[in-house]
Amino acid sequence: MQLTALLGDTVRASAALSFDADGDSLSYAWSVDARPVGSVATVDAADTAAASFVPDPAGIYVLAVRVSDGGSASFAYVTVRVMAQFESSVTLDFVPRISGTAGGWTGSWWPLPRPTPCARSIRSPEPSRRRSCPRPSRTSA
Repeated sequence: MQLTALLGDTVRASAALSFDADGDSLSYAWSVDARPVGSVATVDAADTAAASFVPDPAGIYVLAVRVSDGGSASFAYVTVRVMAQFESSVTLDFVPRISGTAGGWTGSWWPLPRPTPCARSIRSPEPSRRRSCPRPSRTSA
């Protein structure tokens, strides 16, 4: 399973759909199996079916859960991609012109969001003129 979260958000994962074919009661043990350098994040309620943690630096985390019936055990992993939060606006090094009719964009540049979380692409109506602008630095959590 893979999740995506923003830095500072509480990430929740659950193994509540686990079951034992014999009907034995289950125990759970959650841990942070992999984390970015500098992280000290720990799992809250690590011995329950539903666990949570708050990632400290942005990066990739891997949560592991061991589900046991006292005799045998199964493991599952959740990969969590944590992205830094950014300002909601991007400073441009040019001034786009706004049309007096219908409030649409006119002039040399058209801002178009890209699917990548780290940059916006500024596309000119002329196909050969394209460049990226970095987003502002992340806010502190």
